[in-house]
Amino acid sequence: IEGRFDRGDCVRVIGDAGRTLGVGLAAYAADEMQRIQGRHSGEIEAIVGYKGPGVAIHRDDLVLNR
Repeated sequence: IEGRFDRGDCVRVIGDAGRTLGVGLAAYAADEMQRIQGRHSGEIEAIVGYKGPGVAIHRDDLVLNR
C-alpha cells in the first residue's frame, strides 16, 4: 500500500515486477488498509468502524490489464 487515497478513489494495482495489473476503486482509505492488512475479513468492521466489503477492491470495481 503506497500513497494517500480515500475510500472510493481510483487506484492502480501494481505487481511485484512494477507492472500495472489493473485499476479499481478502493474499498478503504490507505490508512485503513494499512491497519487491516493481513487480518481476517471478519475483523475489519471492528478495526475501521464500519462494515465494508472485506476486500481492498471488489471485483465489480476492478479492471485488469491484459
